[in-house]
Amino acid sequence: MLRRAGDHLYNGEKIRVAFALDCCDREAMRHVATTGGITAEDVQQLMVATVEHRYGWVNRVPQPIEWLTDNGSCYTARNTNAFAWDIGLIPRTTPVSRPQSNGMAEAFVRTLRRDYVRVNPRPNAQSVIDQLHGWFAHYDEVLPPRALRYRSPREFILQTCEALSGLYGATTMLSARVERQDAFADAGLFRLKTISQPHSDPELGSEHAGSEWCGG
Repeated sequence: MLRRAGDHLYNGEKIRVAFALDCCDREAMRHVATTGGITAEDVQQLMVATVEHRYGWVNRVPQPIEWLTDNGSCYTARNTNAFAWDIGLIPRTTPVSRPQSNGMAEAFVRTLRRDYVRVNPRPNAQSVIDQLHGWFAHYDEVLPPRALRYRSPREFILQTCEALSGLYGATTMLSARVERQDAFADAGLFRLKTISQPHSDPELGSEHAGSEWCGG
């Protein structure tokens, strides 16, 4: 799930963050942040960073992955769709007015705001951008979503890789992780999903929209 979120700061500045969220293991894989609007180039940059995070330095993903987005211009731009096809992603758009489609993204944004944004100083845009990497890393390593039976995303990934290592006879964590992705893809359970929907935060007066990397 690739997701956009925006918040106002103490000094009136606004930051917009786009992130890729795995709907299977809930890992927040990569993100981009800007004080302007999320552009098609930002989305393409995030595509590359997310694919490299999961597969390493490859030109194309080993199995086609569905990249599901809403109808926002940064997602539906012709060059963005062409770029997605070039690296093995299959661009798709969601039906209009489907709030259930981005429930996982909404939950992640609520967690990010509740556990990180609102309890840390944010005097200006750059200070927040500088903290984002640490927030995302803490979420991946420590926070235990109920959907993962109260295991953190990285803990869930580790246990899944170990199980697949035994199942397929993989000798390294990297090969186990690749086989995990192939197993999902072969079963038709793995897709990259991006969604956008305007949303206002009553406390912060913010508006956000987004997308997802999804398995299942």
